[in-house]
Amino acid sequence: MSERWGRRNFEGVAAIYTPDCRVMAPGNPTAVGRDVLQKVVEAVYNSGVAELTFEQEYSEQFEDCDEAYSYGTYQRYNSDGLKLQQGKFVVIWKEIDGKLYRHIDIFNPNN
Repeated sequence: MSERWGRRNFEGVAAIYTPDCRVMAPGNPTAVGRDVLQKVVEAVYNSGVAELTFEQEYSEQFEDCDEAYSYGTYQRYNSDGLKLQQGKFVVIWKEIDGKLYRHIDIFNPNN
């Protein structure tokens, strides 16, 4: 996702999510679906978030199931490299046609 974000490939960011995804950001309504998510991603980028980094701490795929989960931390930076935000995330992944996509994405800042 970080590479797609940096290239302003908002459609590409949305494509790593399921078509019926849910993204739950603090202080905002749940973004439902790729089309809505793509607009949200572009708005966040245009607000000054030029770079995202992620550090996945743990992940596990459930046996006999098409889902997995992961959690970790993230950082947001502006175009000058100044850290704007640090936080944590949990992602529920869903397998579609043998490939894992982000299905439910929940995150919140540490401050």
